[in-house]
Amino acid sequence: MDMMTAAKAAELAGAELVRGPSDNEITEVVRDSRDAVDRCIFVALVGEKNDGHNFVEQAYENGCRV
Repeated sequence: MDMMTAAKAAELAGAELVRGPSDNEITEVVRDSRDAVDRCIFVALVGEKNDGHNFVEQAYENGCRV
């Protein structure tokens, strides 16, 4: 994946950047908060059984800053 900033990722997704500096560089995309690490972006998906937004804090605690 080419380097992308948090601000650019949010802009492209039509999303809101909730945590972290807008100039953070992203090296990985994760959708499971247990896989969150530094320099990754956590994508909170809404499914039939779970809402990823409920796991934003867990992703942050695991090192994710975007």
